[in-house]
Amino acid sequence: MTLIEVLIAMTILVLAISGLYMSFSQGLQIYRRSEEGLDRGQEIRMFLTFFRKDLRNMISYGPVPFKGKTGEIEFPTRVRKYTNRGYKDGLYKVKYKITSDRIEREEESIQEKAGGGKEKREMVVLDQIRKGEFAFPYKDDETVGVMWTELWDPEDNLGMPHALRLKMQLITPVEKKKTGITVVGSGTTEGVLSYFDEYFYVSQGVWGSLE
Repeated sequence: MTLIEVLIAMTILVLAISGLYMSFSQGLQIYRRSEEGLDRGQEIRMFLTFFRKDLRNMISYGPVPFKGKTGEIEFPTRVRKYTNRGYKDGLYKVKYKITSDRIEREEESIQEKAGGGKEKREMVVLDQIRKGEFAFPYKDDETVGVMWTELWDPEDNLGMPHALRLKMQLITPVEKKKTGITVVGSGTTEGVLSYFDEYFYVSQGVWGSLE
């Protein structure tokens, strides 16, 4: 075998190895992106499961009426917890609060514990969001369809709203240098923006009055 033949063979081998490496690298990037998307989707599904459960167990309780505004809702609901004696249902005041980049959930027992004081708990139920807001449904005899407003005042509306609307932008983080994704938010958070707009119906609720 001549030197030229050796060089040609080595060139072909290098090209083949480079092609295999590029294919492997691209496949790994696709896998990582899909894994990130699945993790983000799971976070959103967990939040929605939690949120829907609280709304489904919401009750009308005079001393703790439903209150709502753009960035916050507060209402009484039944919460089931596991104790050393098994599962136990309790009545709690639950608050969902939207900040600039997350949704927080606070709960406080309405009845005091046996030893005095109330049980409290706070947690972040969904992060990496932007421009989140709640809206509440109003109707009257002259209005066609439903009008969504940013306030539910218990002094003007008796009971809980017939539905809730939640709008927000969701951020799915990715690696900018590999995907060329636009930087969003404060300039330190990188990711893909997707838009969320969903209605949550409350069977025992009422329409707000525009009068």
